[in-house]
Amino acid sequence: MKPKGKAKSVRKYNYEQLNKHINFEREGAKGNARKWATDVICVKCKQKFILPFKPRKPEVYCDSCFKKKNDLIKQNLQKKTC
Repeated sequence: MKPKGKAKSVRKYNYEQLNKHINFEREGAKGNARKWATDVICVKCKQKFILPFKPRKPEVYCDSCFKKKNDLIKQNLQKKTC
């Protein structure tokens, strides 16, 4: 039997430490708030790069790491369906 109650999510890394200069709180005013270019650091390879928007989450990946991550997810989904 499973224990009752909410399962606590355990965060492996504190991604906010990599990109301390970004306030990840959502802005109250809508509009162009997320359309500013932002300097960020990839959480996987630690490479600096510029995003054309302000990220909502501190877990940010560069293009190559993002593609690798998505490829792994697709492979795992294909294995589960076979």
